[in-house]
Amino acid sequence: CKKYRDQFTDQQKLIYEEKLEASELFKDKKALYPSSVGQPFQGAYLEINKNPKYKKLKDAIEEKIIIAEVVNKINRANGKSTSRIFLLTNNNLLLADQKSGQIKSEVPLVDVTKVSMSSQNDGFFAVHLKEGSEAASKGDFLFSSDHLIEMATKLYRTTLSQTKQKLNIEISDEYVHVLFENPFSLSAFLF
Repeated sequence: CKKYRDQFTDQQKLIYEEKLEASELFKDKKALYPSSVGQPFQGAYLEINKNPKYKKLKDAIEEKIIIAEVVNKINRANGKSTSRIFLLTNNNLLLADQKSGQIKSEVPLVDVTKVSMSSQNDGFFAVHLKEGSEAASKGDFLFSSDHLIEMATKLYRTTLSQTKQKLNIEISDEYVHVLFENPFSLSAFLF
């Protein structure tokens, strides 16, 4: 085994470590997990460095981008979704307009307290923010993503690396989020 492991590059080791972390976080807890096992984690689903459309966005971010993906952000006011670019860097979670590349929200990872999701086979997840923080003034974020397992795993690992605290990943059959200050069930979006 050691000979086999010694052949891995640092990049390959990182990939296997992330997959192991994903297994520990989601195996037998999230129905979506088995479909993610064979999918390599790519991180950069948008080629921000190569796409001239996102030059302004790339220039505004001075840190290494860990994840760049288009997600659907669910609006708390009316439940409608809007496409946003979800960016994870070493210190921040950023949301940008998909068309213009303009940054709409910037959340320091120290202000992220929890990620919650259902145990079902869906890509919905909520990013909960520290009460009283500037980022939390608009409330928590609700997203839908085709790469939920990867995004949550990378957010968990990056937050742990930066804050030295484990990010709470909450997986529950009764997924409730506050909209209009009234609880609603995520199943309303699924059916």
